[in-house]
Amino acid sequence: MTTSNSNPIRSLLARFDDDGGSDLFLHEGRPPAARVHGAVRPLAHPVIAREALEDLIREAAGEDAFQQFRSTGDLDTGCSLPDGRRYRFNVSRQQGRLAVVARPVPSGAMVAEDLGIPSSVMSFAGLSRGLVLVTGATGSGKSTTMAALVHHINQTRPVHIITIEDPIEFVHHDAMARVSQREVGGDTRSFGAALRHVLRQSPDVIVIGELRDADTMSVAIAASLTGHLVFASLHTTDATQTVQRILNDFPEHLRAQVSLDLSLGLKGIISQRLVPRADREGRALAAEVLTVTPAAARLLREQRVDDLRDLMHSHRGPEMQTFNGALLELYRRQMVSFETGKGYATHPDEFALLARGMSTGVASLGTGGSDELLSAELDMKGLLSRAEELQSSDLHLAAGRPPIVRIDGELRAMSNQPLTDADVRMLLYSIMNGRQRSQYDLEREVDFAIAVEGGRRFRVNAYHQKGRMAAALRAIPNKPPKAETLGIPETILDLSNRPQGLLLVVGPTGAGKSTTLACLLSRINRTRACRIITIEDPVEYVHESLTATVDQREVFADTKSFSAALKHILRQDPDVILVGEMRDL
Repeated sequence: MTTSNSNPIRSLLARFDDDGGSDLFLHEGRPPAARVHGAVRPLAHPVIAREALEDLIREAAGEDAFQQFRSTGDLDTGCSLPDGRRYRFNVSRQQGRLAVVARPVPSGAMVAEDLGIPSSVMSFAGLSRGLVLVTGATGSGKSTTMAALVHHINQTRPVHIITIEDPIEFVHHDAMARVSQREVGGDTRSFGAALRHVLRQSPDVIVIGELRDADTMSVAIAASLTGHLVFASLHTTDATQTVQRILNDFPEHLRAQVSLDLSLGLKGIISQRLVPRADREGRALAAEVLTVTPAAARLLREQRVDDLRDLMHSHRGPEMQTFNGALLELYRRQMVSFETGKGYATHPDEFALLARGMSTGVASLGTGGSDELLSAELDMKGLLSRAEELQSSDLHLAAGRPPIVRIDGELRAMSNQPLTDADVRMLLYSIMNGRQRSQYDLEREVDFAIAVEGGRRFRVNAYHQKGRMAAALRAIPNKPPKAETLGIPETILDLSNRPQGLLLVVGPTGAGKSTTLACLLSRINRTRACRIITIEDPVEYVHESLTATVDQREVFADTKSFSAALKHILRQDPDVILVGEMRDL
């Protein structure tokens, strides 16, 4: 509703807005005060009369809402002044006296760069489906961030955006998108009532002002699983508390299903704090960002909420950012002071160490590697092709070093330019599937095999060293080597003629166990009409069926584990079984 020119508080609202205030406090019988850049300051103005406040509330909310306030004692509403300025009002009673907190509502045309919203946050606006949660304490800028996300989508995508707010805080005018904004109390009875019907209104993007209970959470999660992009806010302080809050709002017997749904639908959690700036007046945004990677999805599915914090600390990349990391970046850019950063940090002692150039654990071994790509043309296929041209047996990748190949037993650098953290991350993630990436992020290492054009295969061991990503790739020959070439004694090869029994090939890593087994299998394949089944992790030599028929199964690709495959193998009519490694009883 629009207030008239007659109310004497109108000029006070306009003047306070011009001074850059974020909140105006109007208390019956007391002088007004304003919050400017985070600090509450009294204003040189006469005490506020009850009649002036009652007139303001009636003009803003209407007579019906005012009468409802008189019976309930609380009211949230929005209003516009004749000059177009919009305000959000919270009306209450304190010791029997009226009180109003007014907050100016800016235009919805919020530009992320101007607000200091990081690109990792704005990347969520490019999603086509999923749930994104924006969390933080009251006054931490949650609504502003969601407005910036909506504005970006409005400017770039031909979609239908529906917002459900209490009250409307930013007005969005149609651009490329069609924007429908609904206010609780004026346009709908409640969040729950609006959400029960929102999916019938053909939305592409749904913005929920606040998730207040399990019912609204259920609808938000369900919408994210049915092809909609959902943004919603919660009054929680960080990512782990957000997940705990959601799960705790549901009965215990439903939490396993909610955890599964979150692992499938949740795409990210943005937690915010506004901290006083040191370089100029105002506040800077410190944003903790959790992007739901395959590893994070696995933790959600298994309800390992506390492990999310460890994952965020150990992850290197823009999709994960802790509060301490965000504050450290602001401190290094001289936007906040050391004292402010430490005061707002989740772990003050850790922030103090990082700010002084020190760290603990494996992070202390890092060299502050760049998060920029060395070359846009760098790709794993090109590196492997070059390594193959050099007739190398192994390719080593690690941040801070150039790619290294092993040729005739000697290590040689492929270039003089060391790889950055971003290079290694891009190279490894480009060849991992979701399960492999999840295992790598959580367990810090993973083994698998890849194939490139022409049928060449490589065994990949990805690991971490000094807190940074690294990998060793070994070329796998397509055909097993000949026993004569390797000098395997005939007495060993004769063991392949046995019709039954257990043969163990042992030795340290790199002793040639797989090669010896491949030679034995190759002889059986050439000389006996039988059925051979192998279980390997990964498949290292490819055997084409000759006299025998050969089935080769790879752990994770073809079976869950060695034990799972062996549990059923006797039903597959084998004559010869090869087990790549005996790992347990």
